[in-house]
Amino acid sequence: MHSYRVFSLHHCILITCFLSVLLLQLPHTYAATITLGAQLTLTGPNAQTGPGATAANFREGTRFMVKWLNENTGNTPINGETLQFVLKEFDDQGLTTDPELCAQLAQQMVADPEVDFILVQLGGTAGVVGAPIYEAAGRFVIDTVDTLPVAHVYGNLFASLTTFDQFFQASLLVTRLKGARSVATVTTEAVNGAVGCAGMDSLAPRLGLDFVGEFLVSDIPLGGSCEPVAPAVEEVWRTQLSALVATQPDVVVLCPPFARLALAILRDLDYSPGAILLTFPQGLEACDWDPHLASVPTTYVSYSVPWHPLMRLPGDDLIGTPADFEALWLAAHNDTPSTTFAQLGATGPYLYYLAMRSADSTEPAAVRRALSLLFADTWFSPFRFDITGVNIAHRWVGVQIQPEGELPFAPIENAFTELVYPMPTWQERQYEPGWFEEGGEIAIAVMVGVAMLLLLCVGAGLAYCWRHPVMRAGTPEFLALILVGGLALLSAVFTWMLYVTTAACIARPWLLALGFDLMFGSLLAKSWRVSKVFLVSGLKRVKVTMLSALLLLGAIMLVDVVLLSIWMGVSTPHAETVVVDPVRPSQNYEQCAYSLGSDGVFIILLLAYHALLVVYSLYMAYQLRTIKWVVFNESKWILFAMYNLVLVVVVIIIVEVVDIDREAQFYVRSVFIVVGVLLSVAAVFLFRFYMIRVGAQYDDGSFRADHSLVSRNTQMGREVTSESGSSKSTSH
Repeated sequence: MHSYRVFSLHHCILITCFLSVLLLQLPHTYAATITLGAQLTLTGPNAQTGPGATAANFREGTRFMVKWLNENTGNTPINGETLQFVLKEFDDQGLTTDPELCAQLAQQMVADPEVDFILVQLGGTAGVVGAPIYEAAGRFVIDTVDTLPVAHVYGNLFASLTTFDQFFQASLLVTRLKGARSVATVTTEAVNGAVGCAGMDSLAPRLGLDFVGEFLVSDIPLGGSCEPVAPAVEEVWRTQLSALVATQPDVVVLCPPFARLALAILRDLDYSPGAILLTFPQGLEACDWDPHLASVPTTYVSYSVPWHPLMRLPGDDLIGTPADFEALWLAAHNDTPSTTFAQLGATGPYLYYLAMRSADSTEPAAVRRALSLLFADTWFSPFRFDITGVNIAHRWVGVQIQPEGELPFAPIENAFTELVYPMPTWQERQYEPGWFEEGGEIAIAVMVGVAMLLLLCVGAGLAYCWRHPVMRAGTPEFLALILVGGLALLSAVFTWMLYVTTAACIARPWLLALGFDLMFGSLLAKSWRVSKVFLVSGLKRVKVTMLSALLLLGAIMLVDVVLLSIWMGVSTPHAETVVVDPVRPSQNYEQCAYSLGSDGVFIILLLAYHALLVVYSLYMAYQLRTIKWVVFNESKWILFAMYNLVLVVVVIIIVEVVDIDREAQFYVRSVFIVVGVLLSVAAVFLFRFYMIRVGAQYDDGSFRADHSLVSRNTQMGREVTSESGSSKSTSH
């Protein structure tokens, strides 16, 4: 038993030693804490979050990236160590223009023993005051909001951005390729040098553009872009912009932040340049205090941003493309849209990690050297620094506000869309359709009104001569219905104007079909009645009442009513907006939407049915040619009316099928409808009015001045005897 215990203890010792040696041979990692000291806005009015809170969004972007790195980079050790980033925040209180505060903040950061690396925003005063302090302490920094050339003189600064010059150069190059020839700037003393507008006189000629002038306006505080503007200040702006309009530049560069005031004045002056470029998109907010400014459309205005989620970039192996970063941000912030400044805040920690991974070290000297040699594509931008620490691979993004959203158009190699150039004029942006807005529509309406008046005059003449034998021979009841049909066809023109509504689209087929029935169906019905009286062979009594003829006309119209009712029940026509130019709504128009399916079937059925009526009418006219009495023989007038109808229908089909200007279609179609109706009415009525007016005696005895023949052949429902000795009974 004792020997067994010694043996077991001996084996345990050997196994423990073996496992210890084995574990010592395995690779191992340790957690290394990296403290990032960051200049952020924690207190003060600018610390509040919101869509336009740039400082707050910058802060949130920095925090987001530190958290993301800690959660997603643990599987890639740096020099055998997994990194744990800690963010130590230094409050600038949003007062980056206070020299004393900027100096104090810089000194605190370089003196803090816990801070390994520094993130700063060296724009403006912070750059002038803070940069020498960092340099004197031998500390290099990553500066994520450097927009001023003054910060570039410090070679130990690694700026992730460069100046607005890139935006102007890329955007103006696009406008030049689109056809722009000249450019002018609107600026103030306060922002001129700060955003690169001062160099426009030299930049424009290099791009092949004429620089027509710089127009100086009164300063308006950047933070007060929606504050009421003093009348004297607005007057200065109006005067200067009036002078700008006189030069007619193709491109206007607005350097001041108060863009809406400039846009409102340009709209008042009715001037729309080919492009408007802004340096500060913050000046586009709607101003509730001034409805005039709030109503100014900002669509198609362009501005600069250092980053956009729709940029076409190759991305990297960590996060991916700009769109991938946007998705990460949205998922982490409850679908709150990210802003450019959030991405800027995220860039600093991300760059430090890329440099550490490239150097495989967290030593400041190694990280600095890796940054200077860094040449990488990322979700934010390509990175390649020059000897002054400026990222020369980054390009500012030109974004244009388009109906689909704010889309990047420059630089061309990273663009998501094309620049809309020239931007639509103020009038072209408005789509306010209505009746009789075009001069041609008014002219056609007047023409139709005159035609209707003529038909009413003919109707008055018919009423006056109602009992005259010549009119009685033509059946005045049907003559009146012919006039009603003509009025219906003329009314159809008003449903076929350049502007239509759904009600007009529904009424159009009814007016055309029933107007045709009343006009030419009446001709057919009364011709049928005459044929029954005069074309019956042998001596036989024939009685054709008015009711019989009206029933025939009713049957003709009933077929159309049934077809139209089924059509409206299956697929009701409606008005639709045709978009000619998506950026110029004024060119849009309304048209009736008819589908090629069910609508096409009913249109074909209606056309075929009316074609049969025309053929039968022609047959009846041919039959009546043998009647020797003029007042009853209307064959040639029916043929003339049918000819007019067929001609009108053929012309309308041609102009609707052939691809010609819609206004030309409207004019041709309307004129032919009016002329066709007037000629058809004239064919039916003029010769009767002429016979009544002349009262002449014809050689063939068909019509006498004493109207004896006509009177004997037009008595309703009574048996009469003609001079030839044949006896007929008629209700004609």
